[in-house]
Amino acid sequence: MLTVLHGLADQRPFTALRTVLVCPFKATALREGPAVEPGTEAAWLMFLCSEHRGGLPGWPAVEIHADTSSVPRGRVLDCRPVEQLLQSHADLWLTPLTGVQPATSGVAWSDVLGQADRVLAARLEREAGG
Repeated sequence: MLTVLHGLADQRPFTALRTVLVCPFKATALREGPAVEPGTEAAWLMFLCSEHRGGLPGWPAVEIHADTSSVPRGRVLDCRPVEQLLQSHADLWLTPLTGVQPATSGVAWSDVLGQADRVLAARLEREAGG
């Protein structure tokens, strides 16, 4: 039996498989992200349970499908180019958490992550009283 996933994912290159949400419930919905570019297919496909299918405002959906595939909930199949994927990570959590803004830094992602690591390490040291 073909699922919604088969129709949306057939013949598409995926750049990443990630877990963005850990939940004890079974995935029952497939959330389809906006197109990478106008006129193209969804940038990502996310598998969610009924409890989380309407949440995650940082991940706007263009459509939500009922799905019974065996993909675990909270998983994201990402089709975006790597640079867009990394920038999305930065926009959704890295910059709000650390203040590091890769879009304005003009440096390699490894340098951005190193800077973010230093910010977080310093924060942990301060919180530990050191």
